[in-house]
Amino acid sequence: PGWGEDGGDMEKKRKAYNEAREDNYYSSRDGPLGYGLPVTGTWDDHDYASDNEGRHYSCRRESQNEFVNHFNVPEDDPRHPSWGDDQQEGVYSSHMFAKPDGDKNGIHVINLDTRYHRDPTFKYWGKCEGAKSDMLGKKQWKWLEKELERVSEVLIIVSGIQVLPPTNLKHVEKDKFCAQEKGKDEFEDAITKVGESAQWRGGGDRVLENWGEIPQARARLLRLVQKYANAGSYKVAIFLSGNMHWGEIMAKKMPADPDGAGPEQTLYEVSASGIDRFRDYEHPNSNRVRLRSVDTRGDKFYHNECKFP
Repeated sequence: PGWGEDGGDMEKKRKAYNEAREDNYYSSRDGPLGYGLPVTGTWDDHDYASDNEGRHYSCRRESQNEFVNHFNVPEDDPRHPSWGDDQQEGVYSSHMFAKPDGDKNGIHVINLDTRYHRDPTFKYWGKCEGAKSDMLGKKQWKWLEKELERVSEVLIIVSGIQVLPPTNLKHVEKDKFCAQEKGKDEFEDAITKVGESAQWRGGGDRVLENWGEIPQARARLLRLVQKYANAGSYKVAIFLSGNMHWGEIMAKKMPADPDGAGPEQTLYEVSASGIDRFRDYEHPNSNRVRLRSVDTRGDKFYHNECKFP
């Protein structure tokens, strides 16, 4: 709802949600609400709390209730406060959309909550959990795997932060990731098991949040998606993310995993942002899709990263 440090101010949060609902492009007859289209989603840090907050935020439940109110979540949904002590902890949800031919198993949308249960990624966000650092929490992981078993044509997994950028170790010479503490071997193994280098120094001068800050959780997520793609649950898996203030497309080829995930699979990600957004600084990403043009003889004459507003 906003970029300020809103902390536990639920009135400010509610006001921001209301302003979003009243936006002309959102609420007019030509917008999604005007057409009666279902609107679903998840949150990121400034919707949930303040910058880079995770499970140590003191108003998690109150913030969730504001989210539930804004999206008109029905009372029979476990995210709703009417469930009392049994209310789901986190705003994660799933939705199946039918295909035009009436087949109910068309597009399966899974909204992950990468805030409510997330352990600190650096020590200044809270107590480090070392190799035990996690992103989703036990119940959400269990729920996610059951969702991945459902059959659909296309799987879309929504994450507030990016999934496919590799772990960037450029910024940890002074402050290590929490996931590195008392677990360097597990940290590096999680990176190499998905076919990437545990020595990669990418990125620019800014630390930008993504799943790569907890590579153990990232590897678990990617292998699960790969496993159920190979099991035939869906034909293609696409991550949809935000947070970056620019748009981009990524693709990652997951190496074969004889221990459970199965043959090689390519996973995709689209990061959304406003059309007026762009980055004015370098931020390398080895999984970013690149444009490549060739002449009639197949010789490359133009090569550049896809640059989105």
